[in-house]
Amino acid sequence: MAFSFTATSSGPATLRLESDLDDIEIGQLVLIPEGYRYSFDEYIERFTTSVYTPLADGTYVGPLPMRFMGDGRQGFAAILERSERMVLARSGLVAGVPFQLRLQASQTSGISCGLVDSAGTVVQRFACSSGALVSVTPAADAAAVFVEADADAPTIEIDDIGIATPTAPDGDGDGTPDAVDTCPQVANPTQELIPPTLTVPPDITVSACVAPSIGQATATTACGGSVTVVNDAPHRFPLGTTNVTWTAIDEFGNRVSAVQAVRAVLSDDASCCPAGSNVIMGTNASETIVGTEGPDCMIMLGGDDTVDARGGDDVVSGGSGRDTIFAGFGNDLVFGGPGQDVLNATPGVNTVDGGDDHDTCMQDPAFDTLVSCP
Repeated sequence: MAFSFTATSSGPATLRLESDLDDIEIGQLVLIPEGYRYSFDEYIERFTTSVYTPLADGTYVGPLPMRFMGDGRQGFAAILERSERMVLARSGLVAGVPFQLRLQASQTSGISCGLVDSAGTVVQRFACSSGALVSVTPAADAAAVFVEADADAPTIEIDDIGIATPTAPDGDGDGTPDAVDTCPQVANPTQELIPPTLTVPPDITVSACVAPSIGQATATTACGGSVTVVNDAPHRFPLGTTNVTWTAIDEFGNRVSAVQAVRAVLSDDASCCPAGSNVIMGTNASETIVGTEGPDCMIMLGGDDTVDARGGDDVVSGGSGRDTIFAGFGNDLVFGGPGQDVLNATPGVNTVDGGDDHDTCMQDPAFDTLVSCP
């Protein structure tokens, strides 16, 4: 394929393409005259519709005719017909960093401006007119500036387009503007994440299971700004150990997580009784209490008590005093509490927690788990 380009002192220039092909698709064509100097930062036209069709005389006509201004002005002029769009390549946009645009056109109305992404899809529009200086803050996915003629506009000649992008603040000097830096106060040229420093509360044992106080994690960040600390603690803790995950997130999206173990035991607070269980509350006196054949939650409080939990999957707290507890049939959870207790967990698959003092725990090693029992 061969081409020639001629221009007179004024008027449109002629670009002639010669090819053996019926259709030619040109992705980008830029004509730069010898000695060309231009005062604006960026100016290269790229054609949105790039299929050129041949005329009878062999001249190819494209959607965006261009001409060199030979009357003393150095630069290009683009002619936009109705709904035609001109996209400026290499616009140098940075998300969140404002830039300024000024254009000179043959008329002040009938012009629209905006931004497209790398695929050419319009992601942002803004008002523009000939001679006006417009300040624009590009969206995250904006890649280039476009100018287009309105659908009902007459032919518009665009003489000059200038884009000025001020130097974006870069506080840490790593080459990434603060507006998009993942950590603007620490140099990180590769933009690796710099997570906050998180300190979680120590592991804790609680005997109130609804919204217990488990402490508060603290966090700091080297990146500046605020840090938000959250956790996934349930409103009501089940008996046993729950791992609470604490997460610190700074305003740039850097995050770090750590775990606190919260162990909930049955003492004298019925909020720790499993849902659906039959709650049996003792007194501070010495008592003998017999459970039901269903799931019981038995809280003995004080005194030297004797407890027969019978059948069902039971949860039993002996409380203070010297208690004797028979868990009975079922898979049971037994807490001896303060005092020297005798805890008999068999039969079933049971967990026995002797608590304080020296307790006597009887269990089947093949099925049962002992905690704080000699």
